[in-house]
Amino acid sequence: MITGDINMTTNGHIAHDIYYNLAGDMDLSFDGGYIVGLGFDDFYASTDKITTFNAEYALAGALTGGETKIKKMHIIGKYENGNFITARPLTLQMRHVDAIGEFEITDGRMMALLNLTMRGTSPAPVPMRLSILPDGTRNYSFTEIMNNFDPSFLRDFVKTHNKF
Repeated sequence: MITGDINMTTNGHIAHDIYYNLAGDMDLSFDGGYIVGLGFDDFYASTDKITTFNAEYALAGALTGGETKIKKMHIIGKYENGNFITARPLTLQMRHVDAIGEFEITDGRMMALLNLTMRGTSPAPVPMRLSILPDGTRNYSFTEIMNNFDPSFLRDFVKTHNKF
């Protein structure tokens, strides 16, 4: 379900002009849905197989593919001529992961910069920065999360936090 508050203006003489000149502010809230390209649901479903030796591979898989169910997402930004850029940090809540960051669509190409907090990876999880560039390249570093990663804590966390 998408709920929105949109304030747009446009001008022109033909439909193409009216569409092309459309510009304004959007405040969108999403309840439910899926994000394709992030596999956190599979990551948390496989916690019984994750160890400190294979955790980086499992995390890389979660950051580069799969599908994750959205609990809530809130985006506020500016739209102009088919392009969109966040005016405030977007917030995204998934089952065991929270994200805050920036989002942009320019000339049909998406860019996102997210700080992801993966709950349960340790008693005090640290955010991990993920950049998704317009060419699809993803940049991230496991250094901070792996310094505190605790697979036993993760397994116990998932067992006690099994509701969406």
